[in-house]
Amino acid sequence: VGGLWQALVSGFGGFQWKDGTPRLTPHLPPEWTHLRFAVSIKGSRVRIEVLPDLVTVHLESGEPVELEICGTYHTVTSAPFSVSPV
Repeated sequence: VGGLWQALVSGFGGFQWKDGTPRLTPHLPPEWTHLRFAVSIKGSRVRIEVLPDLVTVHLESGEPVELEICGTYHTVTSAPFSVSPV
């Protein structure tokens, strides 16, 4: 099950670490309507929802963290925010 979760989150969700920075560049298959998952970033739990034209992110627990989403850096807090991946 862990391999499947990793394939979904890293592949379609586009979550990866590069040079010590968490990055998100999602690639949903055309027939999918959404993908939701949570990740741990430096001890904080971050909830991510990917839609075909929108990525919504918020902090579920822990301290605010930096996350690169589609090439732009954002500070993730408990206030949800959305970014267009295009």
